[in-house]
Order: sequence, then C-alpha cells, then structure tokens
Amino acid sequence: LVMSPSSCSKVLLRGGGGGGCGGGGCGRIRPASSFSGCHHQPSLSRRSLYRSLSRSVSRSVSSSLKVSRVVLASVSASPAYETRGPESVPSTQRVPLTTGVLDDNHSASSSSSTQPPLLKFYRDTNAWCPFCERVWLALEAKQIPYECEFVDLRNKPKWFTDMVPTGLVPAARFNSDDALVWESADILRELEERFPDVKLTPDDEEATQYMNEFIEKEVEAKDTLTAIGYRYLIGGAFGEERDPSKLPELKEALDEAVERAKPYFDHGFIAGNQISLADVMIAPAIERLAANLVTFRGYDLREKLAPWFDAMEELPAYGAVMGDPETHNTVVRQLFGLKKDEAHLPPPPQYIPVTPGGAEEAGQCLKNNLDAVVADAVKNSGVSEEDADVVRVYLQTLADSLNFSSFLDSDGVGSVRPMSPHPRPSMQELKELDDEAAEAAVKLAARKRAVGAATIAFVRNRVSAPRDMSAHAAVAFRAAADSFLTSIY
Repeated sequence: LVMSPSSCSKVLLRGGGGGGCGGGGCGRIRPASSFSGCHHQPSLSRRSLYRSLSRSVSRSVSSSLKVSRVVLASVSASPAYETRGPESVPSTQRVPLTTGVLDDNHSASSSSSTQPPLLKFYRDTNAWCPFCERVWLALEAKQIPYECEFVDLRNKPKWFTDMVPTGLVPAARFNSDDALVWESADILRELEERFPDVKLTPDDEEATQYMNEFIEKEVEAKDTLTAIGYRYLIGGAFGEERDPSKLPELKEALDEAVERAKPYFDHGFIAGNQISLADVMIAPAIERLAANLVTFRGYDLREKLAPWFDAMEELPAYGAVMGDPETHNTVVRQLFGLKKDEAHLPPPPQYIPVTPGGAEEAGQCLKNNLDAVVADAVKNSGVSEEDADVVRVYLQTLADSLNFSSFLDSDGVGSVRPMSPHPRPSMQELKELDDEAAEAAVKLAARKRAVGAATIAFVRNRVSAPRDMSAHAAVAFRAAADSFLTSIY
C-alpha cells in the first residue's frame, strides 16, 4: 500500500484544487515500512482556471496562457518507458474492462478500452493519488479512449522528470499534437476543450455558476469541508502534536462545515442532474474522508451526504476508479500511525456489496498475476523461499474459489469455504505409517497449512483498490480470503 507521514497529508489538509502527486509513497508495492509520501503543488491562477473550465472552448489557446502545457515538437519522452508490468510487481495487470457499464453485479468497466487511445495518461503506480483519480474519473466519464503509463514515484524514471517540469503526476500527452499537460486542474480544462462531446460542465448557466461557486468554496478555499474533516480525523493541523482535548472543538467545526456544504450534496450531483467538474474534483477527497471518519471517529459523513454518494456510485465511470474503505483506512493507519490505545478499531464500513461480478474480476486478476503475487508473498510475508510451491497452491485455490463464487447469487458469494490443500492426514493414513513417519507427516501438513494461512492473510491485506482491481472486486477478494482462512485448520 501507499503513503507515509512525510507529506501526503498536505494533499488532503490544504484543500487546494491544483494538483499533482510526486513523493515516493504512490510508487510500487513495498513492505509497509518503506513509504515515502506524495506532495501537492497548486496550479497557478486557479480561480481564473476554474472559470475557464465552465466554458466549452473551440479556439486555439495561446501557449502563454497554459502554464502547465507544452507541445513536444522535437523533444518527446524516451521510447524506453519504464512501465510497470505483471512480472515486476504483484497484482498489477487489471482485468480488461470493456463493457462500458456496471453489470448487474456492479462489476466496473471502462468505456474506452476497446478503442484506439487518444492520449497517454501518466499516473502513480499504486493508484492512490487523489489528483490522478480526478483525471482518471474525467476520462472515464467523458468516454475518452486512453492508455496509462505508470510512474514509480519512489524511483521516478529520468524520462519522466525530463518530460514533466514539476516531476509530479498526473500528466497527459495528447496523440493528435504531442501536447503535454500536467497539474490535474489544467488537464481537466484541456479535456473539456478537446473533447466536448461529453461535457463535464452544465449547459445551464445557473448550474454552471453553482458549480463554480462550489469549486471556489469547497475545493480551492483554505477551510474546505475536507480540510476541516481531516483536522478532526488526525486531531489537529498537520504537523501538530495530537491533543485529544481538541477533538470536541474540531468536531464542532466539522459539523458546521457539513451544514454549510450539505445543500450542494442534497440533490445527488452537485450541479445539475449529471456529473460535473465539481463532482470530479471533490470525489477523491470525500470518498477517502467518509471511509476514515466513520472508522476512526465514529462520524458518518456518508450518511450526511447520502444523496451525492448514491448518485456517484451509480456511475460506471466512478465504479471503475473508486477505492474501497479498507484500502483507504489502511492508508490512513500508515500515514498517521496508531498508538496502543487506538489499535482496537471497528471493521471498515461495508457499503460495497460482495457480488458475483466482483468475485469474477478478483479471481481473474489473481490468475493474471499469479507469478508476481507468489514472488511478493515469498519476499514479504515471512515465509521461506522453499515454500514457494506451497504458496502457489494456496493462491491458486483462492483464485479457484473466487471463480466458483462468480457462478453463485450474491448471497452465496463469500460463503464458499475451500478445503485446505494440506489437511491433517487421516487416521487411516497414519495407521499405515510407523510412529516416527506419522509424526513427521502431521508436522509437515501443519507447516504447509501455516504457510498457506500466512500467504492468504498477507495477500488479503495487500490488495489495494483501485490499484489492483476495482473496489467491488477487492471486497469480494477479501471476503473469499476470510472464508478460506477459517477452513485451513
């Protein structure tokens, strides 16, 4: 998983609207102790930029007005892209998403994956950067064909730092003219100008003004709802020592911020009857905050903003990019740390159902990346290299269980309990052995079950949405792993 105490919380606490991530925490999968964080740099002239987002522009914009844009005529990215492959890190090859809709089982699909790409989208390897999620959501909502280039932010390749002056993700390179744009807000503007067929700005002038008003108050301002929410979550401003006595005061401030912002969320989408740039820009932060607050503070932000969450989660585009509560809460535990008296946490909220479609995607993802997941488990779960074959058997059993679950109805998914591949030898088998051999057989089977249990527990908490699979698939994956763990011994 990703993130560290270094700087990524600035992204969430500042409430700024510009946007890129650049620290190491959004890089490759690492053991939980080796995180490095992301940071945020606001784009220039954001207020005028947001106003320009509301207009569908069919003109050539001067390069002097585009502070985060450059046309690559003679200079382009190195052809030797250091892309992330399924052989290099676990669980990275997403199942192809081609249907363009959420199926009956809420399996998220991309609307653009079967068409020739019109741009290359540079984003963080671990899919946690909230600014990358903005662009990703816009691409899916506007149904723009694109391809992804994953950037390891722990070890940024030279071609990327040479190409992008800030060294931050996200960035986008357009195939039609080699124009390179960075900073999430600038990319959103460019997408609106270049691809007007599906708009993220309302046609109605009043709704457009409402959208701009929300962005100014709750995205670019200093004391946004999300900024105040994260102060309550961590017990103060970033960098300050936690003071439990301040929690009532911080909660009161959050209550006031919710009441102030609630009218924007009360009718579903923020501006009009469909997703707009306001929803795109706030979704990553609100999604994370809702999962974190109810778990760590018992504060149900999701319930207070329910109409907006309900509307967003009906969208195939959002289903393809959203994370799940367990991923978000694991990140926050790593980011802010836990003291002993904070270690007993309630389970994460379960508002994402376990579905056959999610089980199918999870099983296929595990099969697609089995070699890499085995290697990761052997390296990082505490088992021995000589146990690799045993690790593989248990992971394959988990994948088969998920594939079997995909044929069941929703009530049956997650209840499948595969038998351990290495059960205790039966009494009949032991009778055929002498005492020493029987004891050795029992110990060997027990050791293999211990390896299997460690493997399944490890990958259960290793999976991250949407990095490895969709949120619905991650929920099904963990449910299947939990069920398997109960039957190993």
